[in-house]
Amino acid sequence: MNNTIKIGKKRNFSDEQKKEFARLYNEGNSLRAIAKMFDTSKGTIKNNIKDLVDFRPKTSAKSEENINSIIKLYNEEVSIKDIAIKMNASPNTIKTILGREGYLDLDIYSLKYHELLPQIIEMVYAGQSLSNISKQLDISKATLSNYINWLNKVPDNYYDKNRNFELDENYVLNLLNTNIYELGILMNKFSIVKRTFVLGVDFYTSKYLYNQHFKTTRNFTDKQYIEADNYKNKEMYMLTIISKKLFNYFKNFDFEIIKNLNDIDKKMFLKGYIQGNIHPTDKKYKISSGETKSIKIYTVRFSNRIFFDIFLNYLNKYDDYLFEKISKKCLKILSSEAKSISFQIYQKDCKHLLSLFDLKMDFLD
Repeated sequence: MNNTIKIGKKRNFSDEQKKEFARLYNEGNSLRAIAKMFDTSKGTIKNNIKDLVDFRPKTSAKSEENINSIIKLYNEEVSIKDIAIKMNASPNTIKTILGREGYLDLDIYSLKYHELLPQIIEMVYAGQSLSNISKQLDISKATLSNYINWLNKVPDNYYDKNRNFELDENYVLNLLNTNIYELGILMNKFSIVKRTFVLGVDFYTSKYLYNQHFKTTRNFTDKQYIEADNYKNKEMYMLTIISKKLFNYFKNFDFEIIKNLNDIDKKMFLKGYIQGNIHPTDKKYKISSGETKSIKIYTVRFSNRIFFDIFLNYLNKYDDYLFEKISKKCLKILSSEAKSISFQIYQKDCKHLLSLFDLKMDFLD
């Protein structure tokens, strides 16, 4: 009979194994690193040592302030292990930070794709984007980015030149004069995201706009965009632009200027904003016979109170039915100081709402 415990398959670890997990953790190893050693999950390790250790409080070792502290301690010849304990981080995290900042020589032979490094660097300096290199070599863009950053092999302006679109303040301001609809798409709830070490803007666009973007003088019409080939929500492209400058610009954007648009432009702005923030879901319910049925409901989200007020005022002016129905749904939220507002409507009202902004239900299919 085989009594071997299969790590990762069973969760009944022996007391000796649990003590070993705890010892490794107390030595500064991260839960993730220990889990990798024993071919199991981070959560499993945590559950097995919760009564044996005092967990380190989480901290952002990668913040600018903490990076400076790490460098200072390293220059004072404090060991990496002791720096890790002091910063409540793993030694691997400290090594990564010091490597990226040029204070540690990276052991390139420890990298998974070290044999491809010369080719990667050559392709980068030939001007190929990370997306193209990723497709050719079957290596993720994140890994490629880490490699060239660790090795300090990033050409000047490389990331700027190889973004999907190099958006800046002028681009956003120009949208106020050229395509209010696209500005609405860009500013919806999922437009602006803040990730660890990455500031970016995500937005959705159709294949048509993706192909034509920056290749025309914006002479395409809204009708062309809506009726583009294969235009469905599921076939839209999500584009990400990494730009701290742009992120900060959106963060401080004067949303009040949308209030000053004329009604035609407000309609176009709201059209794009709603399109980026309406999501269908199936709501299940039981009937008297006990049978389970489902009905489609549609959630509309507004993460910006100013935009919702513009939306409600527009309805009040042009559609009494929707105004009364939606304002009643949002009455409690409207009386609060909540910045984000969402409401749910059924298919009939959703169709009515979309038609008010010249949208059709089929883009939600």
